[in-house]
Amino acid sequence: MKSNVNWNLENEMFVQQPDFCLEQINKRITISKAPFVGALFDLFLPNRCLICLSTIGSQEILCGRCIGALKALSPAGTVQKTPSIEKVYIFDDYDSPLTELIKAYKYGPHKILERFLGYFLAHLLVYWALPNKIVPIPSHRVSRRNRGFSSMENIVSRCKRDFYPEITPLPILKRLGEYIPQASISDPNQRKANASKAYALRDAPIPEELVLVDDVMTSGNTLEAVARLIKSKRNDCRINGAVFVKRGR
Repeated sequence: MKSNVNWNLENEMFVQQPDFCLEQINKRITISKAPFVGALFDLFLPNRCLICLSTIGSQEILCGRCIGALKALSPAGTVQKTPSIEKVYIFDDYDSPLTELIKAYKYGPHKILERFLGYFLAHLLVYWALPNKIVPIPSHRVSRRNRGFSSMENIVSRCKRDFYPEITPLPILKRLGEYIPQASISDPNQRKANASKAYALRDAPIPEELVLVDDVMTSGNTLEAVARLIKSKRNDCRINGAVFVKRGR
């Protein structure tokens, strides 16, 4: 499905053209505007791709091979609904270049990669014509302290600011309790129990429909736990999910 949405990056407006968008996002604006400074960096402090670590020009963030792999992606499809969620829309499976982008962003940590993830989130939302009320899954305070940012909340903010101003982020969730990452739990029942006690609602109105967004989906327990919590306050709320990658089949 084509979109009429304009995509805004560094005050330049352009229509949805993945090649052009990613090339623009991949520029370090300050260095690109000062070629002499970039030449000095190339000579004395070689720059490396934030995903594969190959040597690249000082004005770039990712190498041409990683950009090419990201350019080739398109939204992959949907996952069958859960008891509280209509559908979960995914961009790709876990073996995707997007997974490496997410890992570099979160565990690098390389906050500059929000540009790319904000773009891919906008592309996913526009492609499937999803509602514009967006609820990011918040990071635990331990993750925020270690990384210096809350990953999905920051990605949604970047998406709105640079690519898709029509969306409305809804900060209606907060994280609770002990820090136990879902990815560290292999037992399905333990994952479900951990997700069910990890979130609470803030005192804020719930819209008629919204989209829960997260980076990686494995069992779907996190999205389902949050959706069930939202429906406990407004049972008629229509909830969809959107994630970058899905682990497993």
